[in-house]
Amino acid sequence: MSYIDCPPNAYALMDSIRSMGYTLETAVADILDNSIAAQARNIDIYYQHSPVEYVAIIDDGEGMDNTQMRTAMQYGGNGTGNLRDRHDLGRFGLGLKTASLSQCDKLTVISKKKDNDLVGMRWDLQHVNAVNAWDLEVLSTEDMHSLPMSNILDTRASGTMVLWEALEPMKQGEDRAKDILSAKMDAVEKHLSLVFHRYIAGEDELGAINIRMNGACLTPVNPFYGGDIFSPPTLLLPSEVMLTTYLMPHASKLSREDKEQLGITQDMRQHQGFYVYRNKRLIQWGEWYRGVMPRDKISELLRFRIDISNACENDKEWMLDVKKSQITPPNMSLEILKQIGRKIHDEVKGSWVRQELSSMDDGEEKLMWERHIVEPDKKVFYKINETHPLVESVKAGLTRKGARDFDKLLKLLAKTIPIHQMTLDCEQDAMDEKVQLSREEAKQLMDEYLEQFSGEERELQKDIMRLTVPFSYYQDLFE
Repeated sequence: MSYIDCPPNAYALMDSIRSMGYTLETAVADILDNSIAAQARNIDIYYQHSPVEYVAIIDDGEGMDNTQMRTAMQYGGNGTGNLRDRHDLGRFGLGLKTASLSQCDKLTVISKKKDNDLVGMRWDLQHVNAVNAWDLEVLSTEDMHSLPMSNILDTRASGTMVLWEALEPMKQGEDRAKDILSAKMDAVEKHLSLVFHRYIAGEDELGAINIRMNGACLTPVNPFYGGDIFSPPTLLLPSEVMLTTYLMPHASKLSREDKEQLGITQDMRQHQGFYVYRNKRLIQWGEWYRGVMPRDKISELLRFRIDISNACENDKEWMLDVKKSQITPPNMSLEILKQIGRKIHDEVKGSWVRQELSSMDDGEEKLMWERHIVEPDKKVFYKINETHPLVESVKAGLTRKGARDFDKLLKLLAKTIPIHQMTLDCEQDAMDEKVQLSREEAKQLMDEYLEQFSGEERELQKDIMRLTVPFSYYQDLFE
């Protein structure tokens, strides 16, 4: 038996491996992982379309010497089997190359450690294709200082710049490159603000990291903003995996600013599910993993935060992908998540029902609809509250026959509520909350109703309306 050296075709492999599905957002995030692993506190992203087109990511991390940079530029240079620092966000030793070359044809990296000289290397796919060899270009000092934005590293004791040029892969299929670059970078900003929100906010021992895009600081988008911890952190198997459950406020109670803080761009249902963090870096979100939880009105307010470490066994068990944008829990953890998820879903549903029953059975507040239970089989039906002030006011102005006809109309309305269609519409988030009585409409109704009263009787009716839905929703009307 004998062996021969069988290296891969350089260009064919590099061109193939960069086509594994990176988006610009996930590619930039992958580069930032390296900056954070290098203990950077400031990360600047610069981009421009003309006169020289480029994207530059510059940090003030520990930097690299010549040997370290060669390893960083080598495919699989620091692979899955190597022990990583607990703060390291890397995994496969491919991110710098594959993420970068998914968006450009020329990748240049320059770096310096404290009290060391600047070093630089470049992968140029046009050159690799021409010579069909693993030719990694080593830059001279003059080469490095001629690069756009390289002067920023001169002002820092240490740091690294990753420079993307020849951005044809990023612009593939697009017409207006300038507009496309700006639009794509807007999406990058939103993505980074969410994925690294715990780092930007400086959560716990992390310490705040400043991420800037063309000089503008990113603000963290916290997907749990305004939510209450519904259940304390729970340890999952394997070890170092923690689950925390949050109950979010209903969308109708969120202001525009609240939604911006939460990063909500669609309806709440699109943002429910598991939020999986690896070393506090968000990997995946909005997933229920094979039906762990039904997508209904209850679950849309539930968000589960899963925290895993970068331990090698966790990465393997949870099947982290190369792009670090997909992760799948192992079957054992999935079963535990199902049990916990269904239990919490039932608890939240029970809490909602109890609150609704409490409000409907509350003798102080006058609701438009009354809930009745028929014995002995406990069937439920609803009818219009005939003691509601507005109902009584209408009946008072009717003749005896008119009042009888009005009672028949109320019974007919109660028996013909399209309850099944309404339930379906609620499940599909098709109900328009704007049809609810607005403050202005409530005020107009109240003023018209109170016109028939004066003196003490008027004040008495105002006190009654203060406890009457929908007027009770707008307590400032009674001040």
